[in-house]
Amino acid sequence: MLAIGIERLVSVVAPFWVNTLNSTLYVGTLILLCFAYAVYAMVRLYPISLIETPYMPVPCTITDLFQGEVGMALFGNAMLFTGLTILCYAIIWATLRFKKAKQNTDQTQIAYTKRIFKCLLVNVIFVSTGYFFNAAMLILLTRISLSQVQIVFATYILGIFTSISGIGIAPTLYIFSLDYREAFNEKLFRSAKQAQLLATVVGLKTGHAVVTAQNCVQNVHRARIVRVQKASTYA
Repeated sequence: MLAIGIERLVSVVAPFWVNTLNSTLYVGTLILLCFAYAVYAMVRLYPISLIETPYMPVPCTITDLFQGEVGMALFGNAMLFTGLTILCYAIIWATLRFKKAKQNTDQTQIAYTKRIFKCLLVNVIFVSTGYFFNAAMLILLTRISLSQVQIVFATYILGIFTSISGIGIAPTLYIFSLDYREAFNEKLFRSAKQAQLLATVVGLKTGHAVVTAQNCVQNVHRARIVRVQKASTYA
C-alpha cells in the first residue's frame, strides 16, 4: 500500500520525469523493494518460529509468527508504513488542489489522476482504519484483566476488521473506479462476455444474477448436454 502511495505521489508531483522512465523497470523496482522487505521480515521471524520456540502450541494463524520483540517491531513498522501512506495521499490531495487552481495545467490529466486518487483513498481509509483500530484495541486489551482464552478470542474478532479491509481492496477498485475496471477487464478476462457477466453479478449493470444465469443456460449447446447425460448414464 505504501509503494502504491509513493508511486502515485511521484506521478503527481513529477509527471514529466515519470513519463521518461522505463515503466517495467520503474514498477519492477517498487515490487522488488516490497519483496525485499518481506524477505527481511521472514529472516527476522525465522529464528523465533523454528529455532527458539519450535514446539510452542499455536492456533495456526498468521499472527502466530509475530512473537516477542521482533513481532512488536514489525507491527510498529506496519503502523509506520500506514502512517506514511496517509501522508503520501495527503500530499497528493494538496498537490491536486494546487494544480487545479493553476490555469495552465492539463485539466484532463488532473481529472484522470483525481479519479484514481479518490478510489485509492477509499482503500487507504479502509486499510488504515482496520490497522489502527486493531492496534488501539490490542493496547486496550493489555489494560483489561482478561484470561488468555478471552484474549485469544478477542484477537480473532479484531483480526476480522483487518482481514476485511485487506481483501476488499480489489473489489473496491473494480466497483468504484471505471479506469481500474477497464484495466481489470483487459488483463484478467479473455472475452467481453466474461467481463459483462462479472459486472452484472456485482450489480454494475441493470439486471440480476438470476437472469444472467438463465441466459447462460440457454446459450449452452444442446449437443454438449446430450454427451454429458450419456456419460452420467453409463457411470
